Amino acid sequence: NFGDPGSGANNSSSLQNPIHVFTNTGLYNVCLTIVDANSCQVIYCLNILVVDTTPPIIGCPSAVTTTGSFCNGGIAVSLPPPTLLTDNCMGVTYSSSHQNGSFFPCGTTVVTYTATDLSGNQSSCTFPVIFNCPCGHISGSTINCTNNPSVFTFTLAVNNDSGAPSSPG
Repeated sequence: NFGDPGSGANNSSSLQNPIHVFTNTGLYNVCLTIVDANSCQVIYCLNILVVDTTPPIIGCPSAVTTTGSFCNGGIAVSLPPPTLLTDNCMGVTYSSSHQNGSFFPCGTTVVTYTATDLSGNQSSCTFPVIFNCPCGHISGSTINCTNNPSVFTFTLAVNNDSGAPSSPG
C-alpha cells in the first residue's frame, strides 16, 4: 500500500519491485508486505516525503505595441495573458509586474510575468510594452515685424515628447 488514496486502484502493487508515481506532494505512509515461499509475512511501513522542486513553465506574449494620437504622457494598456502556464503539479498561478490596464508611459516598458506553483517554485519571462507617442509641444514662439508692413517673420520651438529621436522638418 503506497498510502496514496489519490491514485485509486494504483495505490497497491503485487510486483517484486514496485514503482509508484505519487499524485501530490506531501507525507505518505508506505507499507510493504513481504511474503516468503513458506507464506511467512512481515509488514514494513515507512514515511516518504514527496516534494516538488521543479519550477513551473511560463511563456510570455510577444511585444505589445500601441500608438496614441494625443500626447498625454502615456496610455492604459490591456495586457494579454501568458502564452503558456503549466507545471508538473496542480495549482500554478502567475503574477505580473504591471496590472492589466496599467498606465504605460511613452517609450518601452518591460513587463515581467512570474509563475509560482504550490511548492513555491518560480519561473519568469518578460516582454516589452511599446507606446509610440508621436507628439510634441510648442515651447516658444516669436513674431517679428519687418520693414514691409505686410510681412512678418516668426519662429517656433517644438519639443519632441515621444522619446523617439527627432528628425528635422
